[in-house]
Amino acid sequence: MDKQELIIKYYEVSGNIKLRRLSDILNDNLRGTYVILRAIKNSEGEVVAGDIAKKLGISTARVAVALNMLDQKGYIKKARCESDARKTDVSITEKGLEILEEWQKKICDEIGVMLDKLTEEEAEQLLDIMIKLTK
Repeated sequence: MDKQELIIKYYEVSGNIKLRRLSDILNDNLRGTYVILRAIKNSEGEVVAGDIAKKLGISTARVAVALNMLDQKGYIKKARCESDARKTDVSITEKGLEILEEWQKKICDEIGVMLDKLTEEEAEQLLDIMIKLTK
């Protein structure tokens, strides 16, 4: 197969992969705020909103909207930064930890269903390829 045929075949197949279902799960989880909530949890303590934006490579405006949504749901706690009143410290609440665990289970279940169709070697190759494509 030449490169053009590979591209067309890739496009045809990618529309059928269950990745769309995984994307739906992520989007259903407060419009993608899963990754923001996970970033807050992984910070182990309070984190400044601007640092979340930098870490995830998204705009501070997008982070601010997501943080407001998460705060309204009770998943995070926001407080003025003591060292710089222009900044907001953010930490995850117990409720936030619970919903994050629920979301992670759903995501892992979906990925597990996809990976069950592969051998261990194929799954490792897929991961290696995905890592390579993200660099």
